Amino acid sequence: MDNSYIYYRIAWLLRTNFSIPEQQLSFYSNLRTDLLLSTHEINLLLYLIENHYNIQFKYGLEEEITKLNQLVKLVSKELNIYVTTETNAL
Repeated sequence: MDNSYIYYRIAWLLRTNFSIPEQQLSFYSNLRTDLLLSTHEINLLLYLIENHYNIQFKYGLEEEITKLNQLVKLVSKELNIYVTTETNAL
């Protein structure tokens, strides 16, 4: 799964759950200043992403993530770790 697919899926989550217009979204959007998400909303977004991709982020990540591209890279990393771990188990 490539980063553009992950970005578009997260952008879809943002549009449908937080009513953020598509014009406001870009790969480099700041979650707080550009998208005006609160810490609580970022936490909810992380929860939605965890459920969608069946992954789990570390606790307190909502304070560390500031930009959408960071979130995309983190999801990509988690998915690659999961695939690698599952492949090694076989």
